[in-house]
Amino acid sequence: MATYIGIDVGKKSMQVYLPWIDKSLDITNNEAGFTKLVNKLTKHYEQLADLIIVFEPTGGYEKPLREFLKSNQINFTTVHPNKVRNYARAKGWLAKTDKIDSKLLFDYATVFSLPIKQDYNTESQQKLHSLIKRREQLILIKNQEIARLDKAANDTFIKKSLEEVLSCLEKQLTAIENVIKELCENDVEIKSKFDRLTAIPGVGIVLATTVVCEVPEIGNIDFRKLTSLVGLAPFA
Repeated sequence: MATYIGIDVGKKSMQVYLPWIDKSLDITNNEAGFTKLVNKLTKHYEQLADLIIVFEPTGGYEKPLREFLKSNQINFTTVHPNKVRNYARAKGWLAKTDKIDSKLLFDYATVFSLPIKQDYNTESQQKLHSLIKRREQLILIKNQEIARLDKAANDTFIKKSLEEVLSCLEKQLTAIENVIKELCENDVEIKSKFDRLTAIPGVGIVLATTVVCEVPEIGNIDFRKLTSLVGLAPFA
């Protein structure tokens, strides 16, 4: 049976629940903190392979921890915050602190025997994800400026300002799209997925890159599991 280590991830620090002493350890959210954690675990557990680190996605703050665990081949899994909160309510755990949350993650993972997460995100896919997100942000700003331009037809100064910003945004979008295209061409795994997706009628560059970015499991898991994962499989 696996032993879980619950970690509540924050921007600068993390609370780690240590089940053998029923206490939490405070570490920094960086390489030094992760090394401290491994040293602490190594002193108590002979085999780190028997451990599974469990944490929630926190908008990117968990990324350094995830990459450290992957590079050091330490098992981990992630849990959806809503499921953990519902579990806490069912247990009557209404208080919320970082220390309580780290223990809650341990308890939730232990009760449901969560499996090890298979992370198929490569460094190139993570970079692609960041580029696509930035592209979406720029398009949002561009659309907002276009809407303002329609209302500023009688104000020459404001109109000129908006047009200059839109020109700058177009240059930024072109630059990002060129980097995305280059990345898709130069990474063998991404290019293979990209070529197969764009071969499907109606699938263009934007949709293909988004699928490759958001569904790294594609090409790595059985198609039945994949259709279930993305919500296409019919369920009663």
